[in-house]
Amino acid sequence: MLKVCIQIFLRNISNKFKKTFTFLDLMHIDIMKDYCLLILPERRQYLGMSVNLKKERYKIKDLIGKEKEHVIIEDTEKIPEGQPEAEAVIDVEPTAKVEDIKLINDRVIVEGVLDVRVFYTESEFEDSDEENQVFIFHFAPEPFTAFIDIPGVQSDMKADIKISVSGINVDIIESNLLRKQADLDITALVFQKKDLELPVKAIREQIASAVDLIVHQSRLRGGERKITQVSEVQGMEGEVIVMQDIFTFSQEGVDENGKVVGQFQSTGIKPKFMDKLEAQGFQLPPETFMPAFR
Repeated sequence: MLKVCIQIFLRNISNKFKKTFTFLDLMHIDIMKDYCLLILPERRQYLGMSVNLKKERYKIKDLIGKEKEHVIIEDTEKIPEGQPEAEAVIDVEPTAKVEDIKLINDRVIVEGVLDVRVFYTESEFEDSDEENQVFIFHFAPEPFTAFIDIPGVQSDMKADIKISVSGINVDIIESNLLRKQADLDITALVFQKKDLELPVKAIREQIASAVDLIVHQSRLRGGERKITQVSEVQGMEGEVIVMQDIFTFSQEGVDENGKVVGQFQSTGIKPKFMDKLEAQGFQLPPETFMPAFR
């Protein structure tokens, strides 16, 4: 039953936020801080199982604009003396990386470098029965600069830059002379970080509507972690989220190694989300939620 509860909990969170979560993921997302507060024992009031959440400021990225710039890079270079001359190009490996980003009024300036490696075969093996040996020629790193105009950009903002090589072609002009042409697509997303203060009631309503279960874990004697409670989020009473325990861990003692021994048992409360469980194919016997069930 505990496994089913955790599965439903994660499924409902994923459906609400249109993203697949694992339980550990919830601990690393700013907007999920309030969910974590529900699990912390110092935030729980056991009288009525009510939960109070503190007010939080959330940092958000306010998108200013997104634009793309197309850059064409052409270069001709000789194969160094002592290196075999080229007959045919087998493969080309381009790598483009960002070196610097500058933001000025209404413009993003991107400086980068394009590296191109060429794999080719040697001309003198043309009539040989042996398989041609493959050699590598490395074009000199080619710096480039792109100017991307985005209205509203200011110097104190931040930018995410994505560079993709949309096309690359290397031609053999002479046996020792290669020409390259690369097409780069440079996309800039400019955003400004802002503090957003969400109303406490709105946060609580989002939590109450998105979460069915809270799985509480504690570190017990001996350092072992155990699931100690599975509680249902029943909804809102005024501006307070109300929960009800469905299963609890009852400690019965410690074993010879100092570890806690006990049983997980039902509180006798049947959860309100049983219809959701059954709709998703989980059929639980009625005795699952009887007080004597362990």
